[in-house]
Amino acid sequence: LASGLCGIAATMAHPDHAIFYVALGGVLLLRRTRFKQLLWYAAPFVLVFVPYFLIRWSYYGLPLPNTYYTKSGGAAYFSQGFFYLYASIVAAGLIGAFGLAVYGGIRKRRDLVVQFAMVASPLYLLYVAKVGGDFMLGRLLIPALPLILILGELGARILIANGRWKIAAPALAIAALALVPTRVIKHQEYIWQLTDERTFYQFDGLWPLEMKGNIPRRVAQLHKYFAGR
Repeated sequence: LASGLCGIAATMAHPDHAIFYVALGGVLLLRRTRFKQLLWYAAPFVLVFVPYFLIRWSYYGLPLPNTYYTKSGGAAYFSQGFFYLYASIVAAGLIGAFGLAVYGGIRKRRDLVVQFAMVASPLYLLYVAKVGGDFMLGRLLIPALPLILILGELGARILIANGRWKIAAPALAIAALALVPTRVIKHQEYIWQLTDERTFYQFDGLWPLEMKGNIPRRVAQLHKYFAGR
């Protein structure tokens, strides 16, 4: 029930996260989970999400959020999506953790959490590639990060527990490269249809809050030519 509630809450916050809810449901089915437990997992979907979905559809007149139609309309944009994942993974320093994550996943492949991570992460990353990613570097990668890092930690723990320090030490050293700041996109830069949101949106003061950078200049131009018309 707790997992079902969390999955549905995540889906209501960001519809893309339905992938994680469905992935865990699929894993529970494959593990031949007791029917009563499956009912508890499905209850939040039936009792919370379905009424919410119907009310939202009735109010807005569309079954999916507006961003779905305005961004891609269901079309595929793998060329930009794969580049988005590549740039985001490099910026996060995640490449060094993949080896440990794969090893941990293989060694603990019978554990529920591991099975969920190994199903949900690839599905979600494939979805991100399909929609072309996002213009904010790394934003859509965030939901998959905990699952990948959990697998990486498992891999490191298994190596250390088995006394295989000759492998564990260099593997952890490579994974620790994630601690080194890596700037893929320059300050205030917009390139490859990507930007680093932390530098792109800049604010001054606490009250009144004032935005700096290119956006206020664009707003000023719009105001100049369209205000009062």
